[in-house]
Amino acid sequence: MLAAEGTEMEYDDIWCRKNVLDFVERVEMTHNNVVVSLSLDGAQLYQNKQSNCWISIWIPQDYSSNCCFKKKNILLNVTIPGPNKPKHTDSFLFPGLHHLTLLFRKRMTARGRHKPNSGHYYSAHAHPYNVSVLDNNHDDVDIETLEFQTLDEYKGNLTTLQSSADSMEYKCNHKDTGLSKSSILSGLNSHLSLPIPACFGLNLMHLLCLNIEDLFLCLWCGTLKCKPMDNKMTWAWVKLVGQTWEEHGEIVANATQYFLSSFQCPPHNPAKKLSSGYKATEYKAFILCGKTCGLVNRSLE
Repeated sequence: MLAAEGTEMEYDDIWCRKNVLDFVERVEMTHNNVVVSLSLDGAQLYQNKQSNCWISIWIPQDYSSNCCFKKKNILLNVTIPGPNKPKHTDSFLFPGLHHLTLLFRKRMTARGRHKPNSGHYYSAHAHPYNVSVLDNNHDDVDIETLEFQTLDEYKGNLTTLQSSADSMEYKCNHKDTGLSKSSILSGLNSHLSLPIPACFGLNLMHLLCLNIEDLFLCLWCGTLKCKPMDNKMTWAWVKLVGQTWEEHGEIVANATQYFLSSFQCPPHNPAKKLSSGYKATEYKAFILCGKTCGLVNRSLE
């Protein structure tokens, strides 16, 4: 797996992670061992009908990366009916994790920033100009040198959180540690599983299929929140408004018939459906494929 001299390392599978390779060596893994990872996310069962549910699956990591995600290899863990999000997810995950524990027996530290009098933090690593918030006044964060939180650091932060004497102290400790409670995964055999927080994967799906697309739309439609002294009338990039926005929505809807079935959920008319359950896959097809095919570029000219 080592890259040739002068070339970059290619990370294309879970087995490229150093802590996974260390884990393999620690437990003396052989071909008789089975390795699984757990995944949970919401899903819409029908394209044009409200049918939200939450599905949890076990992914067998013994297969190659181009096979382990095929339907015939996926193991269903639990299905949580919708249409509302589950309030106590741990109670649904517990039976599967308990079964996994019986089979055993036979987070990256990143600092954010927020605006004055706002509790919403942004993963902005660069030092802002004219900063007036005290806990924003730290140096630029080099994302290439970020260090993973160790197990001992996690346990120390969890102890700090659990020792909170009242709700006010809990809020302060919650902000300082980035933790809200202990994880149900703490009950797994620590010798036969990756420790917390190294066992958690990065949530790239929402970043690439929802957050970035939503940011672009807020810029193009002029709906991005800004300070009162910032005049949106000077924003040259605001193009998808009024009649142009309506026409663009029709263009996207008419292009649906040309999307391959592999897109699962082709984008609906964003001018009509954007605020009523637009899915991450629709955002991805609408923005990324729309940019590639020129649908968005044409409307932004």
